[in-house]
Amino acid sequence: MNLTQPFLHLLMKKFRKNWNMDGLFVADAALYNQESLRKINHLNWVSRVSASLKAAKELLSEPAE
Repeated sequence: MNLTQPFLHLLMKKFRKNWNMDGLFVADAALYNQESLRKINHLNWVSRVSASLKAAKELLSEPAE
């Protein structure tokens, strides 16, 4: 089945509107980007942050407590 981009966008929009789930989604670092975070802002999630990000580098350089 070949679905057009506008149709897929509409389908995902309806899906997100009707998807109510209490839970925690676990994802790898690929989730941690601006577009994905905007799309999942209504969900509970946890993700590993890439060690190449400036804030992660700063935290990793601090001595462990």
